[in-house]
Amino acid sequence: MKKFVLVLLAMSIVISSAAGQKKSIATRSSEKVRQEQRDTRKRINKTKGEISENTAKTRKGLKQLGEIEADIAVRQEAINRADARIAELNTQIVRLTDSVTQLESNISQLKTDYAESLRAMRRQRQTLNSISYLFSAESFAQAFRRVRYIQELGRWRHDKTLKLGEAVAELNVRKAEIDSVRRRVADEQAAMLVAKSQVDKRRSEAAALVNELKKQGRSLNTELKRQQKQLNELNRELDRAIAEEVRRAEEERRRKAAEEERRRKAAEAERLKQQKAAEQAKDSETAPTAKPKPKPQKPQPSGESGFAEQERKLTGDFEANKGRLLFPVAGKYTITGAYGRYTRPGTSVPLDNNGIDISVPQGTAVRAIFGGEVVSVFKVKGTGFYAVLVRHGRYISVYSKLATYSVKNGQQVKAGQNLGTVFTDPELGATILHFELRRESATLNPLEWVK
Repeated sequence: MKKFVLVLLAMSIVISSAAGQKKSIATRSSEKVRQEQRDTRKRINKTKGEISENTAKTRKGLKQLGEIEADIAVRQEAINRADARIAELNTQIVRLTDSVTQLESNISQLKTDYAESLRAMRRQRQTLNSISYLFSAESFAQAFRRVRYIQELGRWRHDKTLKLGEAVAELNVRKAEIDSVRRRVADEQAAMLVAKSQVDKRRSEAAALVNELKKQGRSLNTELKRQQKQLNELNRELDRAIAEEVRRAEEERRRKAAEEERRRKAAEAERLKQQKAAEQAKDSETAPTAKPKPKPQKPQPSGESGFAEQERKLTGDFEANKGRLLFPVAGKYTITGAYGRYTRPGTSVPLDNNGIDISVPQGTAVRAIFGGEVVSVFKVKGTGFYAVLVRHGRYISVYSKLATYSVKNGQQVKAGQNLGTVFTDPELGATILHFELRRESATLNPLEWVK
């Protein structure tokens, strides 16, 4: 019995020891799992941070690349203008040189003629002076002719002297003009060389930035796709708003046309009625008194309706100002997004832009490029900015990415009137206006219209 108790005691000790060991192992395993979870969360957060940082770096790099490209475009345009001015000035130099050559030839001929006249007069004085020449005349009439001759000779001499002086003075003026133009050419060439040097420098910066962006590979393509997606969403919102406005305008045109047709038919019916009444009065011989003549009717409008005429006038005015319309912002700006379909250097994702993107200082105001009617003001879906649409006859100007707006639907605005302020991206600190111009729903290149 005592042995049995000892055995049970030993077994209980062994079981208790095993349970405690198992519990200890379980505790250590649980702690290890929790530690691994904490480590995994840290790695995930670190990866997210790296991705976020890389994305922000990519976005800033693309923004910087856009600014460099815009700066290159501006400087290249300045180079092109300088090149054109130099060509024009060189043409002017050629023209002035030809003029100088002709003047020098004329002066040479005048000097020859003048010298010849002096020699002739000298020879004449050697043989006979003026008094003797007059008194040697055989008659009064001959003496009078000789007086006239001496006077004409004096005038001719004076005229030759005057012309020679004028020709010399004009020659000096032309030579001075050539020197002035040549100095301007030298200045333009010096400025152009500086501009070209700056363009080369900016292109080197762009190339280095493109190489840096290429290293980000996946992040770069992801960001470009995000930008294109955002641009597509904006385009869809604007297309929807513009389509609605075009539909409304078309309905208004049809309503006006129907109203005009109704009035025309009513006027025609009234004219026929009065014509018939007049014929009946004329044919009635037994009538005791003549029927009163119908009151003259006011002439009814015909052809285009008032709405169509107003629209035609606005469209004509708008088109007449093509290339001279106001730019949508005043002051300093940079075009960082071109119109149409293009691909950023060093990337493979194409961007399709229905307008232009204009980078401006924060707080910049937006202005109407031409007088017209505000037809839509709305917040672009999924963004923090607004868009304003202004109709100019058949044309519509679009001002998007506005932080605030100062107009309302149906309001008439004048050219240059404030429409709102440009939105600033809180992440990038970029203040960029998206501007479009359409003829109804068809997109146009704004840079061909505004200045």
